Amino acid sequence: MNTHTMTSIARTAIVAAGIGAAAAIAAAGPAAATANDQFVGYVESIGITIDSPQAVLTVANNVCAALGDGQSAVSIGRNILSQNKITTEQAAEFVVASVKTFCPQYGNALQA
Repeated sequence: MNTHTMTSIARTAIVAAGIGAAAAIAAAGPAAATANDQFVGYVESIGITIDSPQAVLTVANNVCAALGDGQSAVSIGRNILSQNKITTEQAAEFVVASVKTFCPQYGNALQA
C-alpha cells in the first residue's frame, strides 16, 4: 500500500480553476457533500493516504477543468503520476473516479 499523501497532488501542474473549484465545493449542498465523501472514501480505498480531503476534491475538480480545456485523460493521469509517489493504476483510477463523480459529461475522454 502506498502511503504517500495526496497533499502533494494538489501541487501538480493541473492548475485550471483551482480556486473556483474549491469555492464550488464549499458552496455545494448536502447531495454534493455525499458525493464528496464517497469520492474521498474511494481514493482512500485504492491505497492513497489523504491528509486533506479538500485538497483531494480540488484536484478532482481540476481534472475536470483540465479536460474542459482540452487536455487528454492520459496526459492528466501522467501529470498526476509524475508529481506523486503513487502507482500508474492509482493515478488512472483517480482520473476515472474524478470524471465519473464530478464531470460525467467528459466520460468520452476516458475512451482509449
